[in-house]
Amino acid sequence: MIVAQLVQQPGREHLPYLTPCPKGRRQTWFNRSGNEISAWINNMMYSNFSKGYPTFTHFPAEDQEMWFRQVAQEFTWNPDHTNVIRDAFVHKVMDNYGKQIYEWKQKWIINQHGLGGVVCALG
Repeated sequence: MIVAQLVQQPGREHLPYLTPCPKGRRQTWFNRSGNEISAWINNMMYSNFSKGYPTFTHFPAEDQEMWFRQVAQEFTWNPDHTNVIRDAFVHKVMDNYGKQIYEWKQKWIINQHGLGGVVCALG
């Protein structure tokens, strides 16, 4: 079943509704959800990696699709907007993933060079 069909299934009325112009209760968008979508993306980063990739666009296509299908399990939207939702989702994941990779690299550099005490002393 394609994602556009998945979001049309009955019994999804209780899920947060993704829309570019959220106005009502339970309506949200990628840059207006507080931390709900970012937290969900970060959870995916910590729990669904078989190996590391330099960017989200380097993920295998089937992994990118699996992540988007997971979004469709947690959120719902107008099926006609699936391509817009997908584009916004990819943009948000790329942003979150890039920030997380940067943080991981910083921690790795500190650990590799034994700078943990220096940073704490300076901080």
